[in-house]
Amino acid sequence: MGFVEQDDIISSLSTPYDALWFSLRTRRGTNRSETEKRVQESLNVLRLQHCRDTKVGIPGLEAGLSGGERKRCSIGIELICDPKVLLLDEPTSGLDSVTSAKVVHLLRQLSRMGRTVIYTIHQPTAEVLSYFDDVMLMTQGRVVYHGTMAESLGYFESIGFPCPSKYTPTDYYMVLLQDNATSKVLIKRWRKYLKNGRRTPHTSAVRLAKSRSESSAAQFLDAYISKFRSSPAVQLYELTLRTMIEISRDYLYLFAYMAQAVFFAVVVGLIFLIAQRDGVYAPFPHPLPAGTPRNGASLQRCSWVL
Repeated sequence: MGFVEQDDIISSLSTPYDALWFSLRTRRGTNRSETEKRVQESLNVLRLQHCRDTKVGIPGLEAGLSGGERKRCSIGIELICDPKVLLLDEPTSGLDSVTSAKVVHLLRQLSRMGRTVIYTIHQPTAEVLSYFDDVMLMTQGRVVYHGTMAESLGYFESIGFPCPSKYTPTDYYMVLLQDNATSKVLIKRWRKYLKNGRRTPHTSAVRLAKSRSESSAAQFLDAYISKFRSSPAVQLYELTLRTMIEISRDYLYLFAYMAQAVFFAVVVGLIFLIAQRDGVYAPFPHPLPAGTPRNGASLQRCSWVL
């Protein structure tokens, strides 16, 4: 299982190639030839070959990848480990409508490669929603609809909320969900819809998944993780290598680090240069043996002496 956070947590000094390589080596411990092969495949799938050696950068401060490229790189960090389930937290956040549609279209393509893709999204456009296979509308932490977009219009019309002609379905649903009073009604209507025995393939799948043993699932995950976990030696090597590469790319930091070392070396050297050499010194007092009486007849605790 892979999880892509809303914010792109990637080192600004890394490149897409470096980020994918580091993710796979430190988490799966594959050999170098296999790692190279999978990194190249992921770059092709994510359409990042043209910027594979471009630094990620910092938006607004340091030139680097665009918003869409950075998001695809974040997806690739999880995708390269070949998860069967990919979870994403608002993958279109901060992106324009065109870039958002491209990212969602990419996620749809990934779902056609034998993996399940689940993500949250706020105020999607009609084009973005057209790529969804299943939609779950939620408000106040409660489900108000779960099914396909094609079936949603009929459902909302059946519970007394037909979509007006001046609205698109996506805009109309957002209007309904943002109203507190309407949200409470929608929650009750969905519960009633399920209690009346109107089951869909989606609700049946949820019931089937909940009926499976949690302990067996935990055992499977533990065995899977331990089977493909990278060794500590590989992790230490990759961490050290990445640190050295990033330091070499940050010229300002490298200069400051070297200047700091030279400065302190000069300061310490000057201290000993001007020190007197008359041979006079004050030795440290020799510590008394443990248990020797001090301050009269009082004895110190053995633990304090130790």
